[in-house]
Amino acid sequence: MTPKVSVGLKGFAPSETCRAETLFRRQIRQHGRAVRVLEIGHCGQSHAAWLDEGVRHDQRDIVRDGLPADVVSILADIPNGSYDAVFSVDSIEHVRTPWRVADEIARILKPGGITFHTTVFTTRYQPRPEDFFRFTPDGLKSLFESLECLTAEFDATERRRDETRRARRDVGDIFGGTREGWRVHYCGRKPVLPR
Repeated sequence: MTPKVSVGLKGFAPSETCRAETLFRRQIRQHGRAVRVLEIGHCGQSHAAWLDEGVRHDQRDIVRDGLPADVVSILADIPNGSYDAVFSVDSIEHVRTPWRVADEIARILKPGGITFHTTVFTTRYQPRPEDFFRFTPDGLKSLFESLECLTAEFDATERRRDETRRARRDVGDIFGGTREGWRVHYCGRKPVLPR
């Protein structure tokens, strides 16, 4: 089966800044109002602005004091079924055991709750503080196999077009790699009834 690929700006709302935000908002609206949302963040960056007014935004960071945090332990103290939605932006590739984190996310989601993740597929090496994985849409689906997949796609809308001109200004990583070209988005929903 050919993977879904988005390459245009179709579906963007003018006030929104990126396709990931548009997709996340769309999924939240289509699958019920979120009251309590957890963001698995990276280096203190927050995407709380993606949420509607009145939504409670909590955040757990994958980095503590500049060092990688044990995300499984960070999520372990959260009671089952606590969140309507859990999301991350450019974080899951920096997690040492994303399959265990995916299990924790499924556990803390309420039945019918959604999880949304956007990550890089092709990019330079990003050791902030560690860089472990790159995912395909099928790779993210396999992490969240206990959930119903709502969308999983490659996204080239943020792809850099003039790499040769940019490369001269961009030092790149330790291997000479420059900017990212493709992203991957995944959204899944926890079944209301156990499978």
